[in-house]
Amino acid sequence: MNINHLKRVIFAAAAVFFSCSSNLVISDENNGSSQAIELGKVIEVKLDGQISTGFIWEWVSSDFFTQEDAPKIIPVDKKPGGHEFTVFTLKAVKAGQTKLLFKYHRQWEKKQEFVKEYSVNVIINEGKK
Repeated sequence: MNINHLKRVIFAAAAVFFSCSSNLVISDENNGSSQAIELGKVIEVKLDGQISTGFIWEWVSSDFFTQEDAPKIIPVDKKPGGHEFTVFTLKAVKAGQTKLLFKYHRQWEKKQEFVKEYSVNVIINEGKK
């Protein structure tokens, strides 16, 4: 069995194991994981950061998802330089397999060094017909 075949088998098993019929909420703890969702459903991605210090989370777009709204910023504490969650709401618009990728950086810095990256492999199932 070659490595590509093995990857397909693992993703298929993950799709069955993680399949869900409702919307899905994922966060920092899910970084690097595999998730499954049905076509037309929504994934909310909730990422911790310090937006007030100039850093932002940026979604690297995918043909498999559309962004429903602008990302929401939810303060965790009111202290200057405190933590906030950035919540992305993404709708699955195409069946298949993709990687959701988010990068954490300061937009104005000329040399775009990403402090953190967050990614999740996603299988989008056609759902019941």
